[in-house]
Amino acid sequence: MEEAGVRLGDLEPVSNIWPIPPVSTERVQIYLAPYSAEDRIGPGGGCPEENEQIAACEWNFDTLRELTFAGQLTDAKTLIAVQALMLRHPELWRPLRND
Repeated sequence: MEEAGVRLGDLEPVSNIWPIPPVSTERVQIYLAPYSAEDRIGPGGGCPEENEQIAACEWNFDTLRELTFAGQLTDAKTLIAVQALMLRHPELWRPLRND
């Protein structure tokens, strides 16, 4: 995956959405896929020759959960992927503390 900078194996389909139905016919496919440090093949980001402006971000599970629960994930595609990850793979998340 050029933009993410990682080599992915099996993809788990999450959804095939229209991000802006009344404005665009663009479809976005959302997937989940495991990877490890050994799968890193580059820094990620856009391809300068194609004038892409993409920033690759990598967060741990605790940070993702905090951002999600605080309403700070403003990109709907990312929010859908994180919520699917939480629902489909609860074993990846540490239990919440009752402070």
